[in-house]
Amino acid sequence: MTLTDDREVWWSGFTGMDAGAFDLPGGTYRLRVTARGRDAGHDGEFEDEVVDSYLLQLWSAPVEHDEIVRTGSTDARYWNDAWGTPQGETAPTRS
Repeated sequence: MTLTDDREVWWSGFTGMDAGAFDLPGGTYRLRVTARGRDAGHDGEFEDEVVDSYLLQLWSAPVEHDEIVRTGSTDARYWNDAWGTPQGETAPTRS
């Protein structure tokens, strides 16, 4: 992804109750998203306890095509098929 110096970058939790800005200079970046417990999170969406977790890693890098390394849950495959996989391709699954 490419950010210009005049863009403010924000993070937010799912509910929007937790959010904030962080300092990120303009440039090109890669983003890796790792999720744990997505199916449990889907099934227990309104649980009182946290049932899924996510790690976002961002680093400076040249622009490249998106790459889906693995989709290891039913929920991830659903959303990837709906929004993330180019038409005519299938998402990789956990081996």
